[in-house]
Amino acid sequence: MGTREQPWTLKTPPGSSEFQAYRDEAVNPPSLVVMVGKTELRYHLLAWMDLHAAIKKYGQWMELGSAA
Repeated sequence: MGTREQPWTLKTPPGSSEFQAYRDEAVNPPSLVVMVGKTELRYHLLAWMDLHAAIKKYGQWMELGSAA
């Protein structure tokens, strides 16, 4: 995962926009920081780590929050 000094540069799913993301464990709570333009979004890092573990355990793609 990227760092504040060297964030990941990612594209939105349609590939039309870019954003940056990095892991910031120095803040409380540790966060995944996403920068979209000048907007900064923070997500609890533990939630992302739990999600990663769940997807690995499931073994394949799984829908999350689907209204299907």
